[in-house]
Amino acid sequence: MMILNEINSYEETLDPEFCEVIVEKIDLFNDSCEPQIEILDCG
Repeated sequence: MMILNEINSYEETLDPEFCEVIVEKIDLFNDSCEPQIEILDCG
């Protein structure tokens, strides 16, 4: 749930540094859990 809240916050700010932090958390989550969360495009 925390990652989803952070994704919502990112979508409001579109801060690329914050996006990178979220992507790292998503990677860790995906390594440990199912189902996987789609990686954000920070681009």
